[in-house]
Amino acid sequence: MKLEQLRAKQQVFVKDFDEAVVADIHRRLRTFQTTYPVSGLGKLPIDEYIYGKFRINQHPTFCYWMEKELSDFGRIAGSPCFQYGVWYGTHGEDKEVRYRKTKKYGDTVEEAYRKVIVFIQNLLEAGAKKDFNAIAANRIANKFKGKILATYYPEIYLSIYADDYLNDILKYFSLDDGSSYKEAPILQQQRLIRWKNADDIMKHWNLTQFAIFINRELNAYYDFEKKGVKKNEENKVPRFPELGEILPVFSTDEIDPSFKEVEKVYTAASSKVKPKKNYAQKTIRDTAVGTRGEQIVMEWERRRLKCYPELLARLEWVSEHTDSFGYDINSVELDGTSVQIEVKTTTRPSTDKIDFFLTEFERTTALSCKNYYIYYVSDILNTRPGIWAIRNPFKENESGVHLSPVVYKASLKKETP
Repeated sequence: MKLEQLRAKQQVFVKDFDEAVVADIHRRLRTFQTTYPVSGLGKLPIDEYIYGKFRINQHPTFCYWMEKELSDFGRIAGSPCFQYGVWYGTHGEDKEVRYRKTKKYGDTVEEAYRKVIVFIQNLLEAGAKKDFNAIAANRIANKFKGKILATYYPEIYLSIYADDYLNDILKYFSLDDGSSYKEAPILQQQRLIRWKNADDIMKHWNLTQFAIFINRELNAYYDFEKKGVKKNEENKVPRFPELGEILPVFSTDEIDPSFKEVEKVYTAASSKVKPKKNYAQKTIRDTAVGTRGEQIVMEWERRRLKCYPELLARLEWVSEHTDSFGYDINSVELDGTSVQIEVKTTTRPSTDKIDFFLTEFERTTALSCKNYYIYYVSDILNTRPGIWAIRNPFKENESGVHLSPVVYKASLKKETP
């Protein structure tokens, strides 16, 4: 996601945001922390912890708080009861309601519960120290682990926990890279928090507000995905492969100088009525596709320069923050020469003949740059997309390149009486 698009979404969010929502969540968090202080967990009876018994001594159990009372602070409902280590209820075809345990924690309910409490205590100790390696290694289920950390330390940990969901978030905001999809959820969370703290708008938000913003954005994205099926398939934002699994097919083939495009003749509209396009949805899709193509090229350039740290430091995704340069990426040759790269992207498979849109600003920028390339990225829904690196095709007298005017800007002025 580009900065301009992010700013627009932040503006809408801030305008509609209700501070009372965060205040209510934090009030309930304080109630939970008072009811179940860290210092008292070692002596907590199983009936005050267990899932399946909802209220003991007039207050919800530890697990009922986690799943129900704080459901708007990151959902963990829908996962099997196994995540809690012990629970009270049925299991599969066994309909007897009784105490049960997750096998990995022990052979008896009592042994499993003792181990679960020790793991929770160890988790909270690691959480207080920000020991992310210890958190990742803790044997508690990831979603439950994340919920515990955020509930006790809401100013440190994000109330978003699911592995796949965190990965989708990183992709949605263009924060993923070649290694992010392999990281533990706690490390993916830290990527998001670092991004928040570096942003001029979001750095003033607390983590609860930040999580609400993320959830609203992703819920809208998922809703759009569902609506895009069948009827509007061409407008649906695609599911992109992981950057770390992508191995582009890189080409520096020359342009065929003998190629001549047949000039298209535009005529008046026919009497056949076509359905009106949803340009708003198409723009969302096209922006996502274009941004992903730029990410693929950035990842390619990182791999190419990884053994040359001084050169790698000069690599910059300039269009992530502004379109005022007229190209997308500043890179560098191995001899230190700067390279300006304009990325054009399609989901279509690679072919010998390509076409893409170019603004007049991009064309004049290409003419003024000494070492300019078009990187045409094709088939980006595949783990083997094509990258055709085309040395400046807009130089004067370049054969095999055809430019067609498809949009005009009309300017006029009223006559003064």
